This record gives sequence, structure tokens and C-alpha cells, in this order.
Amino acid sequence: MNIRRLFSDAGISALRVIVLSIRSLLIISIITKLIGSGAQGIWATILALVGLFASAGGLHMHGALIRYSPSSDASQVFSDTLTVTLMMSILTGAIFYILSGAILSVINPSGDISTTLMIPAAVYTGASLLSSFLSNYPRALRRVKRYEALLIALNGIEVIVLAVTLYLSESLLDGFWALALTHIIFDFVFLFVFSRDDLTIPDISTFPLYLRYAVPMVPKELSGTLLSHADKILIIRFLGPSAAGIYTVSYTISSFLQKLAGIFNSTLYPNVTAAWENEEFDELSRFYSNFLRGYVLFALPAIGGLSFLSVAILRFISTPEIAVNGEWIVPILAVGFAFQGAEGFLSYPLQAAEETTRLSIITFFAVILNLCLNLVLLPIIGLEGAAVATTVSFGFRTVLLFHLSKSIIDFNFPILMTGKAIAATTIMVIVLIMMPINSQPLLLVVAPVTGVLIYFVSLWLVRGLTRDDIAVAQSYITNQ
Repeated sequence: MNIRRLFSDAGISALRVIVLSIRSLLIISIITKLIGSGAQGIWATILALVGLFASAGGLHMHGALIRYSPSSDASQVFSDTLTVTLMMSILTGAIFYILSGAILSVINPSGDISTTLMIPAAVYTGASLLSSFLSNYPRALRRVKRYEALLIALNGIEVIVLAVTLYLSESLLDGFWALALTHIIFDFVFLFVFSRDDLTIPDISTFPLYLRYAVPMVPKELSGTLLSHADKILIIRFLGPSAAGIYTVSYTISSFLQKLAGIFNSTLYPNVTAAWENEEFDELSRFYSNFLRGYVLFALPAIGGLSFLSVAILRFISTPEIAVNGEWIVPILAVGFAFQGAEGFLSYPLQAAEETTRLSIITFFAVILNLCLNLVLLPIIGLEGAAVATTVSFGFRTVLLFHLSKSIIDFNFPILMTGKAIAATTIMVIVLIMMPINSQPLLLVVAPVTGVLIYFVSLWLVRGLTRDDIAVAQSYITNQ
């Protein structure tokens, strides 16, 4: 594994995460302040449905593209998997629209969600499915910087078009049409400008190979999407659009932790696959031990920081009503997204070893757990119950993935270091609470910088961070 390149690619991924986060926060701010929290709940629910259909309809062809491009003719693999994806994008969009009326009657019997919204949502489903596949082609060629540049461009254009459309029209219908048209244009530009020379005549005889690898991942993809969105769908069903809006804003804030952790996912997947193909098992073991240690050092203070700043962030991007009701949702979900952030890199050894069925089974049981807990806790404790259900199910899946990945690649969980990181995080939060700052905008500026300094000083004092750790990090970045 080229670790230096891995970290370099992750730097580009971080820029994409920043753009994506700005997009999410800006759209939330526009919808909640101009249209209302109920509109935010409707917007998030329809996007959740789009995600469910797109994850199933894509047949995980992007995974087959990444898995087989290093060992085969990449252009041929691209053309073959593209053919399947193109057909599925049209079919999935059509099925989405046909079933949308029945789905809305189940999840929204009060009729708050207009069926006219489902027309552009159906177009967006098919177009975004194809966009997701196409953008992964550079990633399959291990050109992660180009992959990230494509996503940054797409997300950047999306946020501009969507923000302007929603601000001027204050209409969710126009917003969905803006999303759909943006992705259609992206698909045409990518196919006929950037990848035209890589297209060849599809070889139908290879389809069974790709489908055997990818189709077992469909339940995992679908279950993973359902795991992330089932709570929103159940909330709008039982508590209504306004409650769903409050929850999705808090959910978006908490998911920032997962997004930051995921900056390595774009480059880890192809690199782990290539290292597995080259039988670099000792290097994979050493890398995963150090990477997990670094992840814990990052995740714990992030949970503390998000929990402390939850009300200030919610007030800044949304409304006082959402801030009051989301105060306890953010800390609970932050713990869940700390688990969820580890899910990506822990699943890659299993995918490299083609243990995709086991991944699907784990995610399926996590979804069942999530649904059961939501049905029990939502009526009792409301939105906090949905947050607890999501956090427990995320934790359940990640713990199982850790044990399965550990059976393939030998690495350990840093128990002692975790205890020291918890101690340093506790000190950080206590000091932040004692800071005499009454202005919430000022707190959003001062607290992150102060918190980072306090955390690392505390971590050094309790010997959770040593000179050896710093030396290992430097060797990864500079020597390979």
C-alpha cells in the first residue's frame, strides 16, 4: 500500500466533505427558515426514499467496477457494468414513480406530502443512480483525486443551483427538479466528454461474473440505506413532518463526524483491494492497527465537541424551536455516528476477500434491530427514542464488523489508549463548559480551537499520545 498517496488522496476527500457539509447546512438553513421545519421533514423523507431505491437499483455495480478493474481490462469492465447500470437507472426511476403513490399512502396517510413531488424525485432517482456509478470510474482506476474532483464539482454545482432555486421559489417541487436536471447534465457530460474514449462494445458473457460479486451486496446496500433512513420514515409516519424536520436537522449535524471519518473511504477501498490481491497481509494488519488507533483518538473528542456545541449550531443554521428540541438528539446520534464512521474501513477487508454475503447479513440484522427499537421507543420517548435506536443499531453492526474483519486481518482494538482518550475528552468538555462566553456565534469560533488544544495537551499529560505515535504518523506520511 502506498500510504503517502493514501493520505494525499484523503486530503482531496476532505475538501469534498467540506463542500458536501456546506451544501447540507445551507439547504437546511434555507428550507427551515423560509419554508418551515415541516418542509425539511418532507424534503428529507423523499430523499430517504430516493436513496433506498437508488441503492437497490444500482445493483452495487460500482463495487464490481472497483473490484475487477485492477485485474482486468478496465475499459471493458467499465463498459460492461455501465450497460447494466444504465438499464437499471431507467427501470428504477420508473418503478419509483409507479410505487410512489402506494408508499406515500403508507408513510404519510395525512397527505402532507404532495404526489407531484414524486415526479422529479423519480427522475432524480434514476439520474443520481447513474451519477454515482460514473463518478466511481476514476476511483476504480485508483485516480482518487480525479474521483474527488468530480464529486466536488458535482456537489458544488448542486449547492449553487439548489440554493438559488429554493431561495427564489421557496418551492420543494422546484428544488427536486433542480436536483434532477443537475444530475442529468452531469451524466451526459461525463459519458460523452470525459469517458467517451473508454467506451467499448459490452461483453455480455462477463455479466454473470459481475452480478455474482455485486448482487449479494444489494441487500447490504439496501439495508445500509434503510438503517440510515428508517428512523426518518417512521418519524414522519407517527409524529408528522415537523418532528421529522427537527430530527433530520439534528441528524445532519451529528453525521458530520461520519463524513470526516469517511475522507479515507474513497481511497481505502481500492487500496485495500489491491493490497489483498498482492497478498500484502502483514502490511494491512499493521496499517489497520494504527488506523483504528488514530480513529479512536479523533472520534472521542469529536463526540464531546459536537455535544457541547449542539444548541449553538442548531440555532445558527435553523430555528430556536429546532434547537430546543434537538439539544439531546445530537449527543446521542454523535455516539452512533462514531460507530458508523468506522463501518466503512472495517468492511473493506471483507469486501476484498469477497465475503459480501456476510456483510449483507450483518446489515440486515442491524436494520431489524433498528426498526424494532424505533417501534418501541418512538411512542415512549419520542425523537430521543429514534436517536437511541439508530445509535444502538449502528454500534451493533460496527462491533460485529470489527470481529469479522479481525478474523481476516489480524489487528487489535486499543483499549488502554481509548480510556486515556476518554479522560482527555472529559477534561476538554469540562473546561469548555466553564468558559465565560455568552455569545453563541463567538462560541462557535472559539470553542473548536480551544477544545483541540485542551484535548491534545490533556492527552499528552495522561500519556495517551506518545512520541512513538507521532513517529509512526510521520513515517506513514513521509517515508512511503
